[in-house]
Amino acid sequence: MSGTVLRIGGVCSLRNDSPSRVVFEPVPDRLPDLHLADSSPDFNRIRSVDFVDSAATLVPPCLHMPPIRKLLVANRSEIAIRVFRSATELGIRTVAIYAHEDRYALHRFKADEAYCVGAEGEPIRSYLDIESIVAIAKENGVDAIHPGYGFLSENPNLVRACDAAGIKFVGPTSEILEQLGDKTSARRIAIDAEVPVLTGSDKPLVTADDAESEAKRLGYPVIIKAAHGGGGRGMRVVREPKHLR
Repeated sequence: MSGTVLRIGGVCSLRNDSPSRVVFEPVPDRLPDLHLADSSPDFNRIRSVDFVDSAATLVPPCLHMPPIRKLLVANRSEIAIRVFRSATELGIRTVAIYAHEDRYALHRFKADEAYCVGAEGEPIRSYLDIESIVAIAKENGVDAIHPGYGFLSENPNLVRACDAAGIKFVGPTSEILEQLGDKTSARRIAIDAEVPVLTGSDKPLVTADDAESEAKRLGYPVIIKAAHGGGGRGMRVVREPKHLR
């Protein structure tokens, strides 16, 4: 720990005489930044943060949040196993969920705890059962839920359910998920942020006539896709006007 200094919008030092204590000293007129000198501190040993001169507003949220001690991964197979591995390295206890059909799946045995979710014969629906997943988390003292990717990872309803249950959601807010889940809204956000985007329609195309008019404006070939999700399914390449309808 000797010589380790963490600067976040100022100077945050891990005192050698008390490695579980962080002292934050602000530097005026500086935006929050992050700089690790010498070696990275062991954040698992941090138990308290002292603020000097009302510097709390400059400290990133990670230093305000209570530690995650038990993490449930609302996913399966390799996705869940990778999250378990990272959590274990951070000293976080892991919880798996599994559908009846996955009762012998490897991810069940890689977690510290595992619980069956959903009904037999519904392997996909089981991993989409927000009510049951959150209930398992509450019953077993879970601090946070990580969605992995796919399944519920982009579902704002899971975020809201976690918020209502007092469980952290490892991911964006429900508002962000709703904005980015709508492809036309996400496109507007990207344009406003000056992120380069492909030429395309800026609003949903409700009728075939709308699609024909927009395709004529853009020029063929075009790709037709759903405005909300789909994971790439349903995308169609249209090379000629006669194939649009």
